[in-house]
Order: sequence, then C-alpha cells, then structure tokens
Amino acid sequence: MKKSDTVAIIILSILFITAYVPIWEWMYERFVATDTYYSHGFLIPPISAFLIWRKRDNLKEAISNIKQGKPYLLILGLVMILFASLWRFYFLGGLSVLVMLYATTEYLFGQKLRKLFFFPILFLFFMVPIPETWIAVINLKLKFLATSLAVKFVDTLGFVVVQDGSKVFIADGVMTIGDVCSGLRSLISLLAFGTLFSYMTNLPLWKKYILFLAAFPCAIASNVVRIIALCFVAEGFGVQTATGKFHDYSGLGVFVVAFCILFALEKLLSGKKLQGIKYENQ
Repeated sequence: MKKSDTVAIIILSILFITAYVPIWEWMYERFVATDTYYSHGFLIPPISAFLIWRKRDNLKEAISNIKQGKPYLLILGLVMILFASLWRFYFLGGLSVLVMLYATTEYLFGQKLRKLFFFPILFLFFMVPIPETWIAVINLKLKFLATSLAVKFVDTLGFVVVQDGSKVFIADGVMTIGDVCSGLRSLISLLAFGTLFSYMTNLPLWKKYILFLAAFPCAIASNVVRIIALCFVAEGFGVQTATGKFHDYSGLGVFVVAFCILFALEKLLSGKKLQGIKYENQ
C-alpha cells in the first residue's frame, strides 16, 4: 500500500466519523434508553471486527493486489445521508453507514476486499435501531399473536382463561401482557444471533438461510411458552407472583429455549445425529 493511499484512508476515516456524529449520538441514545430494544448494539461492531480479523490471511493477499473500484455506491451513500439529514430520518442515516463502508471498501481496495468485508459490514445492520413507530406497531401485533396462542393452549388443558386484547382473565384476577412479552426484543436479538450463528456454521448456503429464518418462529414460540408459564404460575400462586420476579427471570428463559431450538436445528441440518447412527450400524 502506497503512502498516499494510507493518507487518503486516514482523511476519509476522519471525514466519515465527523459527518455521522448525529447518527452516532442517535444510536447511543437508543442503546442506553430505558426499556431499549438495542442494548446489544454495543456488541455488534466488535463482532464485525472479529469476523474481519478471522480473514486476516485473505486480507493480506487482497491488499497486496489492490485495484481501485468505481464510485457509484459512494454516490448512493451520499444521497442517503443527504435525505436522512433533510428528513431527520436517522434510520435511513444508519443504513447509509453500511452503504458508505461498503462503497468505500469497493472504491479504495476493489472487488476482492469488498467481498471479504461484505458480511462483517452487513452484520452492522443489527446495531441500527428501527424507528420507534415501527416498534410500536410490530409490538402490538406480536403481543396479541403470542397471547392468543398461549391462551388457546392453556384453554385446551382445562384452565379457564379469557383474553381481551393484551389482558388475560383468570380465576385469581387479571394479568396484563406487556410489550416485553411481545417477543420483539428477543426477536431482534435472536435474528442477530441467528445470522451470526448461521454464518459461522459449515452448512450449505440454503441450509444457512433455513437456520436464519428459524429465528422468527423461535422467538415467537419461546414467548408463547413464557406466557403459558405465566398463566400457570398465576393460576397456582396468584397474579402478583406471576408478574413479580418470575416474570423477570422468565425473560432469560426465552433466550435459553430459543438458543436450544437453534442449536438442535443446526445439528439436524448438518446431519450429525444421522451420521452417528450410520457409523454405529457399520
């Protein structure tokens, strides 16, 4: 790499960081906000850096054969940040961060390095908070869906439960299903984990997609299980017990259940269990 290229990279990096100061501030505020859905946002850049570090040998080879790319994506990124600034639509500005990183890699280092950086840059999407109005709409739909499925299951076991929107009426009283039980928080985190987990496996590409998409039903199913457990505890020990510490600790159970499902699915897709049975028969 020439000295002039190094200087250009430093200057572009400073300009990039400075231009996106409002976006960094917006992201930080969303990461540390009360009842945030993006507390995991701080972890995403280090994970992306680690994914790049894993390809350090390929990076050395790619850097030794630099071929400058075209600036088309840079123009797209500039247009995105321009409109994000005019409309104060910070989500679009967050997405433009990914486009600019990808475009800058393409323009300075060419196609080889761009391909190596593709997934680590794409993974940064999970640190870009979606608009709060979208969260409110998705929360409501997921909450009603999870509550409805849980009530139907509990009802088949002979328990008397009645759903009215996000409220569940049982013999001991009324239990209100809050936004935290909608599954959106776990869905966002599980999608990030599922994407990383799928990428790190040695599965064929189409099986990686299956593993990634499985995060959606896993998040919903695990939250349905959580609401079912809350109904059982409320029926047996009272609403106050169910909505107290048990409610808080059950949130961790959501991730445990979902992770177990994803790990089990990965083993099923990889055929490890089937291979083991075949080996024993031989």
